[in-house]
Amino acid sequence: MAIFLRIKHNTAGLAAYNRGQFNSKAVGNAAQRLSSGLRINTAADDVGGLGISEKMRGQIRGLEQARRNIQDGISMIQTAESGLAQILNPNLQRLRELAVQAANGTLSSADRQAIQLEVNQVLASIDDIANNTEFNSQKLLRPPMDSTPPNPNGKVDIVFVVDNSGSMASIQTSVARNISSFIESISGRGVTDIRMGVLEYTDTDFLKSNFGGNWTSDKEAVSSELNRMASTNRGGTEDAMHALNMVADQYDFRENENGLQAKHIIFLTNEDADDDHLASSTLANLQSKGIQVHGVYNKQAPDISEFDAITSATNGKSVDLASPSWGSELSTVIGRAIGLSGSGSEGDTMPTLHFQTGANTGDEFTLELFDARIRKLGLADLSVETAVKATEAIGKIDAAMTEVSSHRSRYGVYQNALDHMNNNVSNYSINLSATESRIRDVDVSKEAAILTNKKLLLESSNAMIAKANAMLQAGIEFLK
Repeated sequence: MAIFLRIKHNTAGLAAYNRGQFNSKAVGNAAQRLSSGLRINTAADDVGGLGISEKMRGQIRGLEQARRNIQDGISMIQTAESGLAQILNPNLQRLRELAVQAANGTLSSADRQAIQLEVNQVLASIDDIANNTEFNSQKLLRPPMDSTPPNPNGKVDIVFVVDNSGSMASIQTSVARNISSFIESISGRGVTDIRMGVLEYTDTDFLKSNFGGNWTSDKEAVSSELNRMASTNRGGTEDAMHALNMVADQYDFRENENGLQAKHIIFLTNEDADDDHLASSTLANLQSKGIQVHGVYNKQAPDISEFDAITSATNGKSVDLASPSWGSELSTVIGRAIGLSGSGSEGDTMPTLHFQTGANTGDEFTLELFDARIRKLGLADLSVETAVKATEAIGKIDAAMTEVSSHRSRYGVYQNALDHMNNNVSNYSINLSATESRIRDVDVSKEAAILTNKKLLLESSNAMIAKANAMLQAGIEFLK
């Protein structure tokens, strides 16, 4: 038998080496897949599969974030709904109870005044809930505060028109005591430029206080002027209409601009106007100049319809001197109204929220928020001071309760819809993850078998290389 021996080329060794390289790479690939748990570790492993897998991964991560978005949305809705629940019960329920009580003919005027005090407190509580219910600093039951009000933000002019007749001393000193909180109530809503003037009237005398001019920004100067008046009360004729006209005609108010109300008058009196025959022309004058009029007067006094008409027609606020808390209401009612109208910090449009509830563009859920402030519920001027007004109040409260209940129900519908979306997104994410796994993840059993096979072949290749080298060495020895 002939044996062919070649020494110039180790052909057998090279062939074994080549197969050994192939098997070594196969062992490395199998080890990488088993250690990573992935069938596709690089684009070279499966070009088409990698592209499909990456798209699916983007969808899966988007769906996971959408689940978190939905859960945050559910939390927001629960917060809003709980705020409405508190407004409905106990607040609106208590208001209705008080209105029913006040409508009873056995009560005196003083009794209804006492009930009105609690009504005012309950209304304030409703506004407090509406103003402070928020989620992640977003207001849920009132429009957002405008963080960048338009120019000229924070500008108001206020003239106090003060009855200085014989019985006004205690009223004037009370306003002087509360002037600081009054100014704080205005400035706390963004008004930084406040000018004040004072005009006193009694009998046929009208005196504009001189602060180096008609205006001052010094609250202490206004307080001192009011205290000075308290020591100079005189006369008994109250020509309030003449006084209002004088202010409208002789004070250089800065203009209302961009929807902001800069011109204000606050009149203080405990009597009706003796010149009430001028009420219509006075109102026309005030309206033509864009002046908003607020009143501090005795609403129980006879024949004060002219004051009610002027404050109402100019969109002003009024405080009843018969109320034990009228001094603080100067700030909480009139000061608040002036601050808001002068800063533009309170809007009337509720935002519509859009929740991203899926992984793709257009996967949105829309939520309409509800303004639950008392003026939006039609309760801003709720009064039970007479049996007739109490009966009317019952109807207003019933309408408000119906509206609040309706929006609570709507929030319940929103929450149920988001719950269903959450379940759907969860199932979709699970199924998509399973699909992506079949493309991307390694089959451990199969890959372990490949690893074992390639290891054996690698060992065999190494053995053949050694054998080929031995055969070459034998040929060399033969030639010696």
